[in-house]
Amino acid sequence: MKTFYIVASVILGAITFIGCHYSGSATTTLNNLATQATVNPEENDRLYRTVSMVSWDVKKNVRVEARLEVLNQDCQSKPCQVPYSRLIVKNLATNRIIYQRDDSDEPVCLYLRGSDGLIINWRGGSADRIEILLVAENEAHRVLYESYRLDAALITFTKDEEISVLITTAEGGGMPLYTTRYVWEGDRYKPVSRISFEHFSGDLTKLFKSR
Repeated sequence: MKTFYIVASVILGAITFIGCHYSGSATTTLNNLATQATVNPEENDRLYRTVSMVSWDVKKNVRVEARLEVLNQDCQSKPCQVPYSRLIVKNLATNRIIYQRDDSDEPVCLYLRGSDGLIINWRGGSADRIEILLVAENEAHRVLYESYRLDAALITFTKDEEISVLITTAEGGGMPLYTTRYVWEGDRYKPVSRISFEHFSGDLTKLFKSR
Protein backbone atom coordinates (compact mmCIF):
# COMPACT_ATOMS: atom_id res chain seq x y z
CA MET A 1 0.00 0.00 0.00
CA LYS A 2 2.86 2.37 0.79
CA THR A 3 4.30 1.74 -2.68
CA PHE A 4 0.89 2.51 -4.21
CA TYR A 5 0.75 5.88 -2.44
CA ILE A 6 4.24 6.77 -3.63
CA VAL A 7 3.48 5.89 -7.26
CA ALA A 8 0.18 7.74 -7.15
CA SER A 9 1.83 10.78 -5.60
CA VAL A 10 4.34 10.88 -8.44
CA ILE A 11 1.50 10.78 -10.98
CA LEU A 12 -0.38 13.60 -9.24
CA GLY A 13 2.78 15.62 -8.81
CA ALA A 14 3.47 15.34 -12.54
CA ILE A 15 0.51 17.61 -13.31
CA THR A 16 1.58 20.24 -10.79
CA PHE A 17 2.75 23.51 -12.34
CA ILE A 18 6.47 23.11 -12.97
CA GLY A 19 7.35 26.76 -12.32
CA CYS A 20 7.65 26.27 -8.58
CA HIS A 21 10.90 27.80 -7.39
CA TYR A 22 12.28 25.51 -4.70
CA SER A 23 14.99 26.79 -2.43
CA GLY A 24 17.23 24.30 -0.72
CA SER A 25 18.15 26.90 1.87
CA ALA A 26 14.52 27.09 2.92
CA THR A 27 14.88 23.71 4.59
CA THR A 28 17.15 25.11 7.27
CA THR A 29 15.54 24.73 10.68
CA LEU A 30 16.42 26.93 13.63
CA ASN A 31 16.30 25.14 16.94
CA ASN A 32 16.81 27.95 19.43
CA LEU A 33 13.83 30.28 19.18
CA ALA A 34 12.63 29.90 22.74
CA THR A 35 13.89 33.29 23.89
CA GLN A 36 11.12 35.90 23.65
CA ALA A 37 11.48 39.63 23.03
CA THR A 38 10.98 42.63 20.77
CA VAL A 39 13.29 44.19 18.19
CA ASN A 40 13.04 47.40 16.20
CA PRO A 41 12.09 47.18 12.48
CA GLU A 42 15.60 47.73 11.10
CA GLU A 43 17.12 45.11 13.40
CA ASN A 44 14.21 42.83 12.59
CA ASP A 45 14.99 43.04 8.86
CA ARG A 46 18.62 42.09 9.47
CA LEU A 47 17.52 38.88 11.19
CA TYR A 48 16.00 37.55 7.95
CA ARG A 49 17.29 36.19 4.67
CA THR A 50 15.38 35.64 1.44
CA VAL A 51 14.91 32.02 0.41
CA SER A 52 12.59 32.48 -2.58
CA MET A 53 11.61 35.53 -4.62
CA VAL A 54 9.66 36.40 -7.75
CA SER A 55 8.75 39.70 -9.44
CA TRP A 56 6.26 40.46 -12.21
CA ASP A 57 4.16 43.19 -13.81
CA VAL A 58 0.58 43.40 -12.53
CA LYS A 59 -0.13 46.15 -15.05
CA LYS A 60 1.82 48.42 -17.38
CA ASN A 61 4.71 50.12 -15.55
CA VAL A 62 3.67 48.54 -12.23
CA ARG A 63 5.96 45.77 -11.02
CA VAL A 64 5.57 43.90 -7.76
CA GLU A 65 7.89 41.60 -5.86
CA ALA A 66 7.09 38.72 -3.52
CA ARG A 67 9.63 37.31 -1.07
CA LEU A 68 9.70 34.41 1.35
CA GLU A 69 12.10 35.02 4.22
CA VAL A 70 13.32 32.98 7.18
CA LEU A 71 15.41 33.83 10.22
CA ASN A 72 19.13 33.53 9.53
CA GLN A 73 20.10 33.36 13.20
CA ASP A 74 18.57 32.79 16.58
CA CYS A 75 18.18 35.43 19.28
CA GLN A 76 19.98 33.89 22.23
CA SER A 77 22.32 36.82 22.81
CA LYS A 78 19.51 39.27 23.58
CA PRO A 79 15.80 39.25 24.18
CA CYS A 80 13.83 38.99 20.95
CA GLN A 81 10.51 37.74 19.73
CA VAL A 82 10.23 37.34 15.99
CA PRO A 83 8.45 34.79 13.80
CA TYR A 84 10.43 32.09 12.00
CA SER A 85 9.25 33.08 8.52
CA ARG A 86 7.38 35.82 6.69
CA LEU A 87 5.85 36.57 3.31
CA ILE A 88 6.25 40.09 1.91
CA VAL A 89 4.71 41.52 -1.26
CA LYS A 90 5.94 44.95 -2.34
CA ASN A 91 4.96 47.39 -5.07
CA LEU A 92 8.34 48.24 -6.58
CA ALA A 93 7.03 51.34 -8.34
CA THR A 94 6.02 52.96 -5.05
CA ASN A 95 8.43 50.99 -2.83
CA ARG A 96 5.49 50.22 -0.57
CA ILE A 97 4.69 46.90 1.11
CA ILE A 98 1.16 45.95 0.09
CA TYR A 99 1.00 42.64 1.96
CA GLN A 100 2.96 41.07 4.81
CA ARG A 101 2.26 38.06 6.98
CA ASP A 102 4.37 36.35 9.63
CA ASP A 103 4.32 32.59 10.01
CA SER A 104 5.76 29.87 12.22
CA ASP A 105 5.89 27.25 9.44
CA GLU A 106 8.69 26.60 6.98
CA PRO A 107 8.28 28.13 3.50
CA VAL A 108 8.93 25.69 0.66
CA CYS A 109 8.45 27.75 -2.49
CA LEU A 110 6.48 30.45 -4.23
CA TYR A 111 5.70 30.93 -7.91
CA LEU A 112 3.33 32.63 -10.32
CA ARG A 113 0.34 31.31 -12.18
CA GLY A 114 -1.02 33.81 -14.66
CA SER A 115 -0.40 37.52 -14.22
CA ASP A 116 -1.77 37.98 -10.71
CA GLY A 117 -1.92 34.60 -8.96
CA LEU A 118 0.85 33.96 -6.42
CA ILE A 119 1.11 30.39 -5.11
CA ILE A 120 2.97 29.62 -1.89
CA ASN A 121 3.69 26.21 -0.37
CA TRP A 122 4.40 25.79 3.34
CA ARG A 123 5.65 22.84 5.38
CA GLY A 124 4.75 22.36 9.02
CA GLY A 125 3.66 19.69 11.47
CA SER A 126 1.72 16.72 10.13
CA ALA A 127 0.42 18.53 7.04
CA ASP A 128 1.69 20.93 4.41
CA ARG A 129 -0.29 23.94 3.14
CA ILE A 130 -1.00 25.60 -0.17
CA GLU A 131 -1.87 29.29 -0.30
CA ILE A 132 -2.94 31.39 -3.28
CA LEU A 133 -2.88 35.19 -3.20
CA LEU A 134 -4.54 37.46 -5.73
CA VAL A 135 -2.14 40.37 -6.19
CA ALA A 136 -3.08 43.80 -7.53
CA GLU A 137 -1.31 47.14 -7.71
CA ASN A 138 -2.13 48.27 -4.17
CA GLU A 139 -3.19 45.15 -2.31
CA ALA A 140 -3.07 41.38 -2.13
CA HIS A 141 -5.55 39.00 -0.52
CA ARG A 142 -5.87 35.29 0.05
CA VAL A 143 -8.20 33.30 -2.22
CA LEU A 144 -7.18 29.78 -1.15
CA TYR A 145 -5.61 28.45 2.04
CA GLU A 146 -5.76 24.69 2.58
CA SER A 147 -3.70 22.02 4.29
CA TYR A 148 -2.90 18.65 2.75
CA ARG A 149 -1.20 15.43 3.78
CA LEU A 150 -0.16 14.10 0.36
CA ASP A 151 -0.22 16.61 -2.48
CA ALA A 152 -1.69 19.78 -3.99
CA ALA A 153 -1.69 20.31 -7.75
CA LEU A 154 -2.84 23.05 -10.12
CA ILE A 155 -4.37 21.94 -13.41
CA THR A 156 -6.47 23.33 -16.26
CA PHE A 157 -8.79 20.81 -17.90
CA THR A 158 -9.58 22.94 -20.98
CA LYS A 159 -7.84 25.89 -22.65
CA ASP A 160 -10.55 28.34 -21.63
CA GLU A 161 -11.32 27.04 -18.14
CA GLU A 162 -10.13 28.62 -14.93
CA ILE A 163 -7.39 26.82 -13.04
CA SER A 164 -8.52 23.99 -10.78
CA VAL A 165 -6.72 22.98 -7.60
CA LEU A 166 -6.61 19.29 -6.68
CA ILE A 167 -5.83 18.68 -3.00
CA THR A 168 -5.23 15.19 -1.66
CA THR A 169 -5.39 14.73 2.09
CA ALA A 170 -6.95 12.69 4.89
CA GLU A 171 -8.84 13.48 8.07
CA GLY A 172 -5.94 12.11 10.11
CA GLY A 173 -2.89 9.89 10.03
CA GLY A 174 -3.77 6.44 8.70
CA MET A 175 -7.19 7.58 7.48
CA PRO A 176 -8.24 7.05 3.84
CA LEU A 177 -6.97 9.64 1.39
CA TYR A 178 -9.35 11.67 -0.76
CA THR A 179 -8.90 14.27 -3.49
CA THR A 180 -10.96 17.47 -3.56
CA ARG A 181 -11.30 19.72 -6.58
CA TYR A 182 -11.39 23.49 -5.94
CA VAL A 183 -12.56 25.90 -8.65
CA TRP A 184 -12.90 29.66 -8.88
CA GLU A 185 -16.34 30.82 -7.72
CA GLY A 186 -17.14 34.47 -7.12
CA ASP A 187 -14.06 35.89 -5.42
CA ARG A 188 -12.16 32.79 -4.27
CA TYR A 189 -11.52 29.07 -4.78
CA LYS A 190 -14.21 26.78 -3.41
CA PRO A 191 -14.52 22.97 -3.18
CA VAL A 192 -16.94 21.51 -5.72
CA SER A 193 -16.30 17.76 -5.77
CA ARG A 194 -14.51 15.03 -3.87
CA ILE A 195 -13.39 11.49 -4.75
CA SER A 196 -11.40 8.81 -2.98
CA PHE A 197 -7.74 9.02 -3.88
CA GLU A 198 -7.66 5.31 -4.64
CA HIS A 199 -10.25 5.75 -7.39
CA PHE A 200 -8.70 8.99 -8.64
CA SER A 201 -5.16 7.63 -8.94
CA GLY A 202 -6.45 4.34 -10.36
CA ASP A 203 -8.33 6.15 -13.13
CA LEU A 204 -5.27 8.29 -13.90
CA THR A 205 -3.04 5.23 -14.12
CA LYS A 206 -5.44 3.49 -16.49
CA LEU A 207 -5.70 6.61 -18.64
CA PHE A 208 -1.95 6.89 -19.12
CA LYS A 209 -1.55 3.14 -19.71
CA SER A 210 -4.20 3.29 -22.43
CA ARG A 211 -2.07 5.80 -24.29
